[in-house]
Amino acid sequence: MKLYFLDEYLGDIENPKVEGLWMYGTIKPTEKLEKYRDLFESLLDGILIGNEVNITFF
Repeated sequence: MKLYFLDEYLGDIENPKVEGLWMYGTIKPTEKLEKYRDLFESLLDGILIGNEVNITFF
């Protein structure tokens, strides 16, 4: 699964899982994600692990 924001490719979402209205996955970011990192961290319940972002989408 690919992650896009405002027509920019920001990375891949690996191992997406859906439970009802919830979606879980691991983002493998590109360097373009850095300029949106604060936005995504404030919108999503994410835990940073090294260069990966484990995110719970809601």
